[in-house]
Amino acid sequence: MPPAFKCLLLFLTLCTSAQADVYSYFISYQAEPELARIVIRWEELRGRPGVDHFGANVETYAAADCYTTQGPSGEGKRITKIEQMQGHEIKTELSIRYPRGQGFGGAHSRNFIKVYFDGELQLEAPFGYDHATGTTYAEVLIHPAKELIQVSTRGKTDYHFIDHAKGEPLSL
Repeated sequence: MPPAFKCLLLFLTLCTSAQADVYSYFISYQAEPELARIVIRWEELRGRPGVDHFGANVETYAAADCYTTQGPSGEGKRITKIEQMQGHEIKTELSIRYPRGQGFGGAHSRNFIKVYFDGELQLEAPFGYDHATGTTYAEVLIHPAKELIQVSTRGKTDYHFIDHAKGEPLSL
């Protein structure tokens, strides 16, 4: 067998067994009054069955407060949640901009979160993967009883104590 044919055969064998990684992300929102907290997470799905199932049932999952970060290019959605907990009103605004598929960071959604505590802005930050900084803001925990907002990235956690903030929101 000629060496060029062997190389071609090896190349074709390797390419037929290769598969693209199928994944997607969603944002989950959980108000847990019995635990006196609100949990907002950036979550990942991997593998065709899970991704296809979630994509086919986007509205069902949205009704359960799990929001897709994938959608028609150039579009997006805003989600506003208001909770009364521990004598405080917590208003959370999530902004999801679907991937536009062009250039710098175009394969990723652009997501932002704002948290108002008793009507005052206390958190304004990107959420999920932020291409500009290369940081994944994976979780926001709001503890109304302690007047505390916790923002976790993959690697560190920022704490925002509302009673010590002197009117300044946490901006990341």
